[in-house]
Amino acid sequence: MDSKKNINEKALIILPEVHTSVEEAKEAEEKARQERMHDQRAEKHAHQEANIIKDAIKQELENKKK
Repeated sequence: MDSKKNINEKALIILPEVHTSVEEAKEAEEKARQERMHDQRAEKHAHQEANIIKDAIKQELENKKK
């Protein structure tokens, strides 16, 4: 009986740690998802800026030809 009680006490000690690690994993996953979204937005913005600059250079070259 004592060994069963001892096992149960150990289980009670471990469970909060497991729960915490699951919560931490969920939080880390959410943070990573948000960072990916932020990175995707930043990349899209960079492409838009590059296209604006490319178009401005193209327009400037066309104006010089005239």
